[in-house]
Amino acid sequence: MRYPFLIILLFLYTFSGLKGQSYLSPEEAVAIGLENNFSVKISRNNLQMARNNNTAGSAGFLPTVTASGSYNKNINSSRQQYYDGRLREATNAESNSFTAGVTLNWTLFDGFGMFIEDNRLDEMELSGEAELRNQMEAVASEIIITYYSLVQQNRRLSVLSDALQFGHNRKVLAQQKFDLGIISELDYLQAVADLNSDSADYLRQQADMLRTKVALNNLLVRGATTDFTTVDSIGLLPDLTFEELNGPLAEENSSVELAKRRQKIASYETRLARSVTYPQLNFTAGYSYTKSTSAIGLVESNRNYGPNAGINLSYTLFDGFRTRQRIRNSHLNEQNVTIGLEETIQAVRSTLYTLYSDYRAQQQLVSLERSNVLVVRNNTRIALDKYRLGELNDIDLRQIQLRQLDVENSLLQSFYQLKVLETELLRLSGRIIR
Repeated sequence: MRYPFLIILLFLYTFSGLKGQSYLSPEEAVAIGLENNFSVKISRNNLQMARNNNTAGSAGFLPTVTASGSYNKNINSSRQQYYDGRLREATNAESNSFTAGVTLNWTLFDGFGMFIEDNRLDEMELSGEAELRNQMEAVASEIIITYYSLVQQNRRLSVLSDALQFGHNRKVLAQQKFDLGIISELDYLQAVADLNSDSADYLRQQADMLRTKVALNNLLVRGATTDFTTVDSIGLLPDLTFEELNGPLAEENSSVELAKRRQKIASYETRLARSVTYPQLNFTAGYSYTKSTSAIGLVESNRNYGPNAGINLSYTLFDGFRTRQRIRNSHLNEQNVTIGLEETIQAVRSTLYTLYSDYRAQQQLVSLERSNVLVVRNNTRIALDKYRLGELNDIDLRQIQLRQLDVENSLLQSFYQLKVLETELLRLSGRIIR
């Protein structure tokens, strides 16, 4: 009787863990992950820095205003001999000077550089948004795939639970036949060994589920011991068509969008390099106050104050060809980024086509394996009835049971792979998070 007791312990171990568990839907998992995930947080901070930098002052439209002041005190001893014979001497004579002022410096023209920089900063902000979206989509995809991996493993645990029940029934029948002398002790012990093997598979599957649950908690930035339940089965969307996925690909895919933004940024950087070939016009204005006193000399005190203004025009005639070098390198970088954009579009379209082909094939495989599961379940039921009647031996019954396990697991794996393909197709088409 110890083997039925072992099965009861396995089920009690499973269901005792359900107490206190909270339900976690796939939508909630994605929401929690996008809120807490470290990579997403870093991308959000990068976007905020780009927004902080996108100002009129950073572009160079606004003037700079500086205030300055100084105070100096000197103590000197002097001896002055004049041509007419006079002599003037002073010991430890003090002289003081005080200066204060405000200066405004405003670039009026810099070869349109400030306007180009303003556009570049706009693109930097948009690039940050595209990078954040790309990161969020990657995290959402990983969360969904891990979540449904847990669902698939939970379904497999249910299949193994049915196998345990089947093995228990077979062991009971083998015990009865052995007691009646219908089968040998070897056949009975084989039934016991198979039941133990199925029990070990059940325990290993529980360990696999625990590892997957910890991995999902890690993606959600939650404690490793946080327990929860999931949906019972893998839900699939209605059939996706290639046209609806491929049509908006160039506009909706976040990787393509990010590559486009980088291309525009590279274009603005080339124009910025060329802007220094124009003259630069600066306007300066200010107000200054100066006061000085001296114990010796011709003037005892002096005070000056008032506004000042001016315009400065400058043009670089020669800088050792450094500007020409920067323009050429910027143009080459722009070409590289454009090539990268074309490469990204090509890679995304190729990946989409490959994934969609696999998606359609996997749909057909799931349909085939669904019908196959019905066949093997019925076959196993018939085999168990024949075993009761003595028309089937233990080895054949075990092989039929293992065949059912293989087909059940194959269907679960196919369902999971179909969900993975569906998730990746939605990510590529920019529809995984809306």
